[in-house]
Amino acid sequence: MVLMSEEKTADQGFHGGDALVQALHAEGIDYVFGIPGGEFLPFLEALDRWGLKNDMHYVNVRHEVGAAHMADAYARVTGKPAVCCGTVGPGFLNLIPGIVAAAWDNIPMVVIHPQQSPKFEDMHRFQGGLDQLSMLKQVVKYQKAVVDPNRIVGAVQKAFKELASGRPGPVQLEFREDALYSAVEDYGMKILKPAQYRAMLPPAGNPEAVKIACDLLLKAQKPLIVSGGGVTSSNSWDKLRKLSITHGIPCITTEMGTGTMSSNHETYIGTTISSGGVQKAARECDFILLLGTKFGFDLAYGKAPIWNADARIVQVDIDPFMIGKNSPVDLGILADVGVVLDQLNGELDKRAVKVISAPDWLPALKKERDLAIQTLKAKFESIKTPIEPHRLIADLTSFMNPDDILCVDGGDIAVLVLNDIDMIKPREARTVMRSSALGQLGTCIPHAIGAKLAKPDKRVFGITGDGSFLFNVQELDTAMKYIIPFVVVIADNCKWGMMANREKVEFKKRDPFCVDLCSDYVSIAKGFGCYAERVEDPAQIKPALQRAVDSMLPAVLQVPIKFVTPPGTTILQSFKNLKF
Repeated sequence: MVLMSEEKTADQGFHGGDALVQALHAEGIDYVFGIPGGEFLPFLEALDRWGLKNDMHYVNVRHEVGAAHMADAYARVTGKPAVCCGTVGPGFLNLIPGIVAAAWDNIPMVVIHPQQSPKFEDMHRFQGGLDQLSMLKQVVKYQKAVVDPNRIVGAVQKAFKELASGRPGPVQLEFREDALYSAVEDYGMKILKPAQYRAMLPPAGNPEAVKIACDLLLKAQKPLIVSGGGVTSSNSWDKLRKLSITHGIPCITTEMGTGTMSSNHETYIGTTISSGGVQKAARECDFILLLGTKFGFDLAYGKAPIWNADARIVQVDIDPFMIGKNSPVDLGILADVGVVLDQLNGELDKRAVKVISAPDWLPALKKERDLAIQTLKAKFESIKTPIEPHRLIADLTSFMNPDDILCVDGGDIAVLVLNDIDMIKPREARTVMRSSALGQLGTCIPHAIGAKLAKPDKRVFGITGDGSFLFNVQELDTAMKYIIPFVVVIADNCKWGMMANREKVEFKKRDPFCVDLCSDYVSIAKGFGCYAERVEDPAQIKPALQRAVDSMLPAVLQVPIKFVTPPGTTILQSFKNLKF
């Protein structure tokens, strides 16, 4: 296949920028997020010429870190990569925090940026002299510097080969400005279909390993499934639900697995190690099936006494380096989680296996979960002011549909939200996003933009702390420019809450140092042209949400809340006592 050869040839001016646009389009890229720059103009001009008729759109953001977060969000809700880009030097540097946040959560993303011409090397040219590849060498899955315009298509294809194999993550392509400006010869204009150069079907587990996993599972009385990001990225939540529900196996999810099972499934126990029922499950289970996740921080590293040290463990992961990480396993299966779930279901069907768990195991865990929800009921319904944060979360999540998208920013409010996430209503898969592993602040607004562009028919909400809201507040201008409606709720406790809580506990301070915040976020949002209001009465939370949705604009609700210590903070602090 030749790139648009019937319309334009190299002699007529098909340049490196054209080749890059066409190669990305061939891979199904819908959106490019970024800020323009001189060395990158051939690509942007080509995108303008070719992009609209090919349904590949450029979103001009206000800061490059917002571009990276938007591409991240687009991939989280669709499973498809998007592109983020910045110009040479400071533009590239501004992308880095968003790229790292995506990498740490295993989100596929294509990072593209220019590099100055080799003739200017070591000449201290403006914005030059940065070794941009070295800066991301330990972060991205793959990186390539392209000097020859005839190698642009091949570089893009190699990047997508890496992107589509193994554990997901960002890939990086750097293009010399000479390559983007120079003409492409006929051989450099040829592109292969994806199926011609990379595997399109995911790898299966070793059949003998699957049989051994079933043998171990059938010996268990108190089995537990842990559903992680691998279940989400493989779109295999229906297969997970069949395994768990058919055989009565309790299931918990990690933060990245949120929604793969939820409160509308009878075997679901909870999300996060601090939620009701999950602690009992971890402490007492005798078999653990880890699906697409490791024993990381959010799972207390798999350590006793939080987890039963004698439990047998089977771990399924597409990345060999995740097998046995932080805790030894009895069996590791290297494969795509979705394929292995098919294999496990098939093997258990062949053996005519019904319910596996002991009769009292699942009911005992459900009772713990119900008790935890009942304990919080008074806070869910509180009419006090400042507003109880659990009331704010309950009203927000009950107002939302299960398939509405929720963008959660960092800080204490994130801990509270993830604890309560499906206590009022269930969540669907790919509907909750946060910088999970890195804890990046300021993701809420750019995540909301990327999510809404990815799923324009879905309502998008965000919840953020008062500190994190201002990190990328300038992207409200991007949202207004493109008329991208969403609702951001600011849980305003006038503090850097996590730091205030740590100072109270560790340094016994009643008046913590340097943590106070106070801003008129409503006026700031209105300054961008957004809908905005302040909500102080708990009874007005849902009506205010409806007014915000009805505005059909980017909307901001500032909600003063009571300063509290999240329930999950205590167990997180106990991690320092774990034995490593």
